[in-house]
Amino acid sequence: ETTLKGEAVQSSIDRMINDSPYRCPSHQLYDPSYDAGGFEPADFKTTQVIDQSSILNSTLAVFMISFVAMILVGVFISVAKKLEEKNYKRWLKVLPSQEAKYLEDERIRYAQRQKDLNRRTTSMLSSFHLSLWQKTSVPILIVLAIAFFLSGHLSPVISVMFKATIRSSPMMQGDVEKLSMVQIISNMWHMDKKISACILAFFSVVWPYIKLVTTLSLWCSPPCFVGVSRRGWLLLLFNSLGKW
Repeated sequence: ETTLKGEAVQSSIDRMINDSPYRCPSHQLYDPSYDAGGFEPADFKTTQVIDQSSILNSTLAVFMISFVAMILVGVFISVAKKLEEKNYKRWLKVLPSQEAKYLEDERIRYAQRQKDLNRRTTSMLSSFHLSLWQKTSVPILIVLAIAFFLSGHLSPVISVMFKATIRSSPMMQGDVEKLSMVQIISNMWHMDKKISACILAFFSVVWPYIKLVTTLSLWCSPPCFVGVSRRGWLLLLFNSLGKW
């Protein structure tokens, strides 16, 4: 009953009516070798037109937004440090003069010790306490990691394939469309999914390079650019953020 109510019976009747001139011996189109079931599989050729300028503009926009977000985070940290220093000075004013002087002298001595430490030490790349392979293996591994990330972000990560069955004959068209991470973010941006595109771009694209480039800079830069204490604090911070 379901078959009779469906389109299968009607399709069979239409096919028989269409094939009747070729099967009837009295008709002028009669063909004894006519095969109604024979057909050539359709050859689907897709032409993918990608607006490279649009992808580039949207990708640059996502990276710019992520860069502005990082700048805002840096400004927030700087303002927080300024407020902390201001509150510290205000707190010293309410203390007895001798205790305030002692704390201020301790802070000055600590800053002087840090300056002496930075002057005596070198970068991790030129440290005498590390062997040659330890000093060079870390930068090489970081550069290789950056290369792997670039390959992963620019190579196709999604492949769309077309597969159909016509009259029990399979037909398959592979690689109808390939999308890389950059193209996925670009498509999300054009589909008004800007917040999701920014989140995906920052955590999947921008953040790995920030961590790797910063770690490489801290490893190679001397303490006159980044102090020993700040260098250790930043390395521990990136290590903790990488785990979470």
